[in-house]
Amino acid sequence: MKKKYFKRCLCFGLAVMTVFCLAGCKNSNLVELSEEDRDLYAEYAANLLLKHDKNYIDRMRYVEPVEETTTEQPSREPVTENPEKPVNPQNPQDPTGTQVSDSKSMNEIFGISGLDIQPNGYEVTNAYPSNGSELGMSMQAIKGYKLLIYKFNVINTTGQDVALNMMKPAASYRGIINDSVKVNVQVTALLNAFNTYNGVIPAGSTQELVLISQINENDAKNINSVKLNITYNDRQGTVVIN
Repeated sequence: MKKKYFKRCLCFGLAVMTVFCLAGCKNSNLVELSEEDRDLYAEYAANLLLKHDKNYIDRMRYVEPVEETTTEQPSREPVTENPEKPVNPQNPQDPTGTQVSDSKSMNEIFGISGLDIQPNGYEVTNAYPSNGSELGMSMQAIKGYKLLIYKFNVINTTGQDVALNMMKPAASYRGIINDSVKVNVQVTALLNAFNTYNGVIPAGSTQELVLISQINENDAKNINSVKLNITYNDRQGTVVIN
């Protein structure tokens, strides 16, 4: 160990003496160097002498590793959608603010003066109407389905004819079977279709109008209840058909 240390010191001393000797020469370019450049030159000369020493680290080429630091990204708070407002059971509302009731009459929902609209049961069939002569195009159930016919009696309670136009403004309908299965109501070309009816109910008369849904045959086999959810203008309600 002492031998290696002595050798290192001796080589370094020789390098320093060489630099100073060169610095004293008139023709040397070191005279024109700055103090910092001369120090670098001296270190370079020392490295030339010590490069064969295996225990010496060349400072001109070796760079101490710098531990990388990772900058943590600011954590983002989870984005949550606006929670739905709870429904007050005593004053239920749908998300649009429309009043909702478990059960309403057709007259409450539509509020048509001079007419009394009453549900008149339902029918499950493969085709409607069966003869298809006076009621426009006949409806046929597609394979694996049945037609669910919602029937209504529209009664003119006045002594005058009353015009009824269900196309403007249009209402939306959805059938509910056994309080669980929901089905859409179709738009048809039937002349007595309730959702597209535009005509006159004569004074003191009753007109039967219908709505139609297509339901799965399995659902059609065991029907215990049929209801109809109706939205009309700013009113909404569920009507019991049977």
